[in-house]
Amino acid sequence: MFGNSDRCASIETVQALIDQGIDFIYDNQLPWGEIANYSFVSNSQLMKTYRSTVFPTALVLHSISFLDDSNRLNGIKQKAIEFIIQNKEESYWRYFGIGSELPLDLDTTSCCLSVLYELGVMNDLAVPEKLLGQRDEVTKLFRTWVGGSPISENDFDAAVNANILWLFSLMHKSFLTKEVIDWLNRESHDLQTQNSQRWYFSPQIFSCFVSRAFAVDRADELQEARGSIVRYLRFVQDENGGWGNTLETAFALVALMDCAAFGTCVERGIEYLMDRCDRDRGCWPMEILYPFGGDGSEEITTAVCLEALQKYKKHIATDLI
Repeated sequence: MFGNSDRCASIETVQALIDQGIDFIYDNQLPWGEIANYSFVSNSQLMKTYRSTVFPTALVLHSISFLDDSNRLNGIKQKAIEFIIQNKEESYWRYFGIGSELPLDLDTTSCCLSVLYELGVMNDLAVPEKLLGQRDEVTKLFRTWVGGSPISENDFDAAVNANILWLFSLMHKSFLTKEVIDWLNRESHDLQTQNSQRWYFSPQIFSCFVSRAFAVDRADELQEARGSIVRYLRFVQDENGGWGNTLETAFALVALMDCAAFGTCVERGIEYLMDRCDRDRGCWPMEILYPFGGDGSEEITTAVCLEALQKYKKHIATDLI
């Protein structure tokens, strides 16, 4: 157990960063509700190209859903919800939005449905059963693309299946996904190779997606994956307290805290995040979310950092009671 003197920051300091981050996202949210996403070659703000996308807005909406209510935060959420709903095509979504070049996909779909369910906007309990038809008949794992992959015959991604499990867990239907749970438990033993990821290629993002499914109800079925994730993240943490870069660090911290794995590792990671905040602008640097397109933005990184800071703040507040 950590005492107050062992903490890397006070509740007041953490809250001040959270408030700045909310202001940054509020000021930079696009007029139609989307959270901006860019294609870029490096972490430089130079040479970035705006790309309208749905998935990042759902990701940000989930991250900020943990923050304490405020007028600005509620404004962000309402506009983002409207943007997501406007891009729905029957029961599915596309990564680049309605009518775009890529097919409908279950990654974007499951994340949009999950965040709408979390916020009380969608409560159709029949939704999980509708997605079961997109599983492989033999393995019972979910394919990424609706109607077949436009890029590769191997259409199974462990991180995508973790997002689908998150939806099923939220809706108390995880018992329908035993094969997915078994696969994620196995894949969590070998996080370094990432052979089962077609789209993310990040142990930290995979860990975060599996852990948030675990965090819904602390499912015993995912205890094996939880243990593997915690051991891995503690082992590979950099000497400076981070995991590669700011976004990867935020994902790692959220994963650890969703697994209730606090301690020195989290303290060092939070200190790393706080050191990398642009205090003048209230944001964190743009980092790559998807390696294929170099997608990312300051808003996306900032939102995941805010989720990590909020969960840390809640933890230390509980310790003070």
